[in-house]
Amino acid sequence: MPLLSLALISLHITANLIWVGSIIAVGIIVARAAWAPSEPIRRITGGLALSIYRSVATPAFIVSFLSGATRIALSPTEYAHMHWFHAKLAIAIVVIGLHHVIGAQARKTSLGATRSPTSTSILTAILAVCALGISILVVFRTALVP
Repeated sequence: MPLLSLALISLHITANLIWVGSIIAVGIIVARAAWAPSEPIRRITGGLALSIYRSVATPAFIVSFLSGATRIALSPTEYAHMHWFHAKLAIAIVVIGLHHVIGAQARKTSLGATRSPTSTSILTAILAVCALGISILVVFRTALVP
């Protein structure tokens, strides 16, 4: 495998680790903000979540997306024939959507809105399960589709 491909894969994996970890942290902080004893504390907590979303999760998402898209662009026919990869992309689209929803919840919480801790926790858990699903598809790809 060419060095550029390996570098892109390494960059993509590293960015995914940072992205998923930080967006899960944002979801947890937003969920905990609902329990804040006052609106100013809820705003501060929401501001912390929004700061992590903007300074860590979003840049890592962008690096992950660009490195993955570049890798696909270098070998589109190779990826078109990898059936496990279609499932990976479908789950990744769900993760991207949840990333934006959790980020919007962080923004609203930073403005003082009360979010349901249950709904935020559920969305964050779904995101984590999707990330696990992607890992399973990648690690077991040869066992899943010969």
